[in-house]
Order: sequence, then structure tokens, then C-alpha cells
Amino acid sequence: MNRISLHILISILAGLTACVAPAALPAEPTPRATAPGSVTSTSTPQLAPTPAIEVDFSELTLVPGRLAGDWTVIGMLTNRSAFAAQGITLDVTLQGSRAAPLAHQLISPALDTLAPGAASPFSARFPAAGSAEAALAEVVSYQPASGAAIPLKIDSLAPQPMQDGRIAVYGRVSNSGAKAIVIQDLVILARTPAGDPVALSSPASGISFLGVSESAGFVCILDSVDPASVLSAYSDAKVASDPGELALAFPEPPKIAFDEQGVPLVLGAVRNDGGVSMLADVVVTITLRDETLGIGELELPWPLAPGETQPFAVVDFPGLETRVSRSAVDPLSLSAEGRIDPALAVPSSVTPIALEAALTSQETIGARLYLKGSLTNSGPDPVARPSIMAVVNSTDGDILTAGFMTAADELGPGASLSFVLTLRLPDRVNLAMAEFDVRGAGMPVE
Repeated sequence: MNRISLHILISILAGLTACVAPAALPAEPTPRATAPGSVTSTSTPQLAPTPAIEVDFSELTLVPGRLAGDWTVIGMLTNRSAFAAQGITLDVTLQGSRAAPLAHQLISPALDTLAPGAASPFSARFPAAGSAEAALAEVVSYQPASGAAIPLKIDSLAPQPMQDGRIAVYGRVSNSGAKAIVIQDLVILARTPAGDPVALSSPASGISFLGVSESAGFVCILDSVDPASVLSAYSDAKVASDPGELALAFPEPPKIAFDEQGVPLVLGAVRNDGGVSMLADVVVTITLRDETLGIGELELPWPLAPGETQPFAVVDFPGLETRVSRSAVDPLSLSAEGRIDPALAVPSSVTPIALEAALTSQETIGARLYLKGSLTNSGPDPVARPSIMAVVNSTDGDILTAGFMTAADELGPGASLSFVLTLRLPDRVNLAMAEFDVRGAGMPVE
């Protein structure tokens, strides 16, 4: 695991209150003893009518990147207003000597909705920005929101190193309220033992719908941090109605397989038993007895039509490969459980647009199958997110592997593009006797 050298971390703490009302309260900065200077943060006038939002910016910190001139600005935003706010946009400016602006970014905080008194971390990356000394953050837009904060219990945080040097943080989230909820955002913030933020995770993967008293596992990914870092979870959720019986189902329970190196992958299929097209999001948990070793999430690229069955392969379980390779875990003792996230299993009125898919070659290297080909849009309209889906079956109809990729943002009428789709292979698969099903599709341009 890579370690961040904390002695080169430039920490700048601002405990300032900002208000969009014309008469703002004076700032009272509290600089750290090791900081080269303090950072003032105010929010700009909001174009929308009152109420005005009041916020605090704190823990505003510069974290140097691996390359000279790369910086990440991390901080905390606290809603001091008497109302909840959502859709907040921040303008983060990186400053050089004498407060000269080097670069700025418009970003959203990690949590979309902040109840009164709630706080959210935020992070902005500035590659090749030069020599920075300070940062400035301000609110440029927001929307009032309704609803009170929903308490979530988050515990059992367990960091696991990944082979690429990042850290997978596994945890468990519980709904301690009296109503079912949907988790909108969940992230992990890493701080040094002294309290300085050093890394903000990606959004969590895992089931987002929780019934009353229900709990579920999740995983977030952090850039490499020191093992002594202190981890804190931040989340927001909203009340959800009971989804009832799902129209989506697994025809058979997903099955766990292993590649030639003993690394697990999970194969299965989702079927739409309803009468309308449905979006599908699959979450798979790999366990050793009662211990969670890996969580993988897969969102299918396009809606499932009524009666349609779509095979899948979940291959990305952060931190699992390192854990299996470093320990004496018997692969045959692992088990897999698949769930379809009720919060994301929703009807879709969008019909995918078929594209012409042609395979030109295939190559197997180790536990990877590389499919090369082209996608062509023969229709009269452009297509958004042109994607390729491939399923490899045995002659008995068993799923050997599957996968998909989005090849571009858009594909114009009459245009073609090349793709290379990589699929994970279970050990000892005989592709000479396999059947390939390759499809291309995209979505209408909005």
C-alpha cells in the first residue's frame, strides 16, 4: 500500500461562516499552526429568491498529488440554515502566491441534500496547476429542500488494500428509523490522526433500499492513505415507499466461479417477469461463512424488455483479489448471494436503439478474453452511449462469461467505431465449443 507523506501535507483550516444575505457575518478564521495562511470562504448571492442559505466551510485542506503541481482540495460544508438544501454547487478556487487564482472548478458536495446542521465533505482535483498556497470555496447555487435528516447507523468499517494501491473500505449501514429508506449518498472521509482530511472516497456500492430495521453491506474506494488514518462515514437518505414484489428476478441463483488464479467471479442472469421495460441493478456479496469478503455492483446498460432475460458477470469485488491471494482462503468455501436493488428496479419508457455489431477477432491471454469488433449506427438519428454486450455460453446453455462496455458518448447516423471488450474467463473454459452472442445498442439522444 502506498503511504501519503504527511509531513508535506499543506493543511489550511477555515472555520468561517458564509451567508448569501447582503449583510454577511464577519469571518473568524482559525488557522492551523502549520498552515501557511488562512482561507476565507463566503457564498455568493443566490439568483433564486429567499430564503438565503448560511453555511460554514471548515477543514479546507490542500493535499499534494503524486506529480508536482497536482493538488486536491478537500473540505467540509455545514448547512447552518434553518431549512434543508439540495443540489448545492460549489466554486472551488486554487490560489498561488498573493492569492492569485491558479484554477477553479464547479463541483457538488458528496451529499446531495443537507438538513439543517448537517455536514458534507467535498473534494476538487487540480492536475498540473502549479505551486499552490491556499484555496477558496463558495456556494454559487442551491435549492431549498423539504424533509428532516434520516438517521443511519454506519459501523464495522474495515479497510482492505487493493492491488493497485487503493483502499477498499467495507462497512455496514442500518436503517434505524421507522420507515423504509433509499440511501442517496454514502462516502468515507479519511483524516490523519491530527484531524486533517487527506482523501475522500468514491460513492458506496451496495444495496440502496433498506426496509425498517434492515441492514446491508457496502464498499467505498479510497486513494492510497496511511494505515493510521481515521475513517468517518457521511450519508444522506430519503423516505421510500414499499416497492412491493419486484418484476425482476434471478431465474437461478447466481453462481460463483474462479479464474485460473483462483480469483472469484459471479455468473447469473436477470429476467423481467413484468409487463413493462425495467432498469436493473445487481448487487452480489461474496462471503466466507458469515464474513463479507467482497461486494460487487453491476448496472445493466439498457432496460430489460418484458420477458427478456439478460446474462451477466460480476467481476469487480474491490480488495477481494488481494485478500484471497494473501491468505489461505479455500476458494471452494466461498459463497455468493445476489440481490436486485429495489430502489433502482424502476420502469423505463426509453427503448434501446439497436446497432450493428460485428466481431473481427478474439484473443485469449491468461484469464482474459479480448473481443475486437465494430459498432455501426445504420439509423437516421444519433445514438447516445453506444454499448456492446457479449455473452459466451456452453453448448449446454450454461453461462461461461459475459460483459459489456460503453464505447463512446455518442455515435452519429451512418458512423462506425471500433471496440475491444475484455471478458473474465473461469478456469478451464473450452472456447472451441462455446457459443458467442454479441449485441450492440444505444439510447436516444436527449
